[in-house]
Amino acid sequence: MTQYYVSWMAPIKRARIHISNCGHCNDGKGQPNQDRNGSGNTGWFGPLTKHEAESKLACLMKERQFTDADKCKVCRP
Repeated sequence: MTQYYVSWMAPIKRARIHISNCGHCNDGKGQPNQDRNGSGNTGWFGPLTKHEAESKLACLMKERQFTDADKCKVCRP
C-alpha cells in the first residue's frame, strides 16, 4: 500500500502532499539541510493513507489558514 506524507511550513503557510518515496519527502525526513536558513516551524505528518493526507491538507487550510496547499508537482500523488 502506498504511503503518503504532508509537509508543512508555517512561516510561509505552505503544505504539500507527497508519496513516501518522493525525493522531496524521503519517508517524511525531507531533503538534507532542508531547514538550513532557520526559517521557522516546519514538519511532516505521516505516514498516512491518501484519504488521511487529503483530510490533513484540508485541515491545515481551514484551521491554520495555510494559503499555499497542494499536491507535490514532482511525485504527483
